[in-house]
Amino acid sequence: MNLVVVAGAFAALLTAPAAVGGKPFTDWLQQLFSSPAPSWQVLCLFASLSSLACVIATQIQKSNNYDEHIVRAQELRAELEVLEISITSESLTTRKATGEFLKCLENSSFMEPAR
Repeated sequence: MNLVVVAGAFAALLTAPAAVGGKPFTDWLQQLFSSPAPSWQVLCLFASLSSLACVIATQIQKSNNYDEHIVRAQELRAELEVLEISITSESLTTRKATGEFLKCLENSSFMEPAR
């Protein structure tokens, strides 16, 4: 499951009961945990941290261009499969197949080597 979705759902889960239950709910929660701090402050703190995690995860996901890289990798895989079929069916010369393979290698330059 996506971290953005989990953090967003957690933020909603923390704020919704207090919004619906109001003061009776927060009083009950404060008694349940025997907390000296008002429970609504604790809920708001954790909801804020969850929201912050959403923002950070979204920015990381966007900055790494995961969606674009996945699409490009799928296109590259399709090109390689077509090349493999062309080689197997002997519809390409060795020289032409080598040239097509080198183009595929150039198109894969966006991928980082595994560490």
